[in-house]
Amino acid sequence: MSTSPSIPGPDAEGLPPVEAARLARERSRIGQEKLERRKQLQRQASFQLIAAGLIFAGLTILAAWLIVVPRGKLTAKAVQPVLEAYLTAGANNAPFAAHRLYSRAGLAAISPEDVMRAFEDRAAFDGYAALTLTGFEVVPLPAGEVDYQANVTGTVTYAGRDARGKLVAQLELEGDTWRIRDIFVYGTAADAGSVAP
Repeated sequence: MSTSPSIPGPDAEGLPPVEAARLARERSRIGQEKLERRKQLQRQASFQLIAAGLIFAGLTILAAWLIVVPRGKLTAKAVQPVLEAYLTAGANNAPFAAHRLYSRAGLAAISPEDVMRAFEDRAAFDGYAALTLTGFEVVPLPAGEVDYQANVTGTVTYAGRDARGKLVAQLELEGDTWRIRDIFVYGTAADAGSVAP
């Protein structure tokens, strides 16, 4: 018996071996491309989910901050500038500038002449250097022109002297601006610098 090299016959699909090998390579290439496309789609979907999650987390934090953190206008820091402007006007003996800082109700009760009389006691205003708030309370008001009222106390310091003044004020939030309703500044005398309606 003689042995001769065997010649491969057709494969299970009836294709010659060369065609069968080419078809197998083509199927493998197509399978690899599908696998790559799936991986790319998974990467894109993961990226989109992460981006959506980060956006959602950012919006959640922003919403929590807007709801939980006290509104900026309802803080002592928000009322301090109008009080400092009043004290600066007093130090500059500018009653008309101070009078413009009053709320509508304050303007109805306090005239520029009342402010002039308050500024006559120079011990309450001369050398004004700084205001330190020592008490602050915000009170919501019933529906009306003004939604909030602030009751404030503070210590006034002066440049070039050890004296300390005292400030007691009531402010109203008109729109988004704090305005003075009533204010009393006591220098060295017990009733110095007060404005009474």
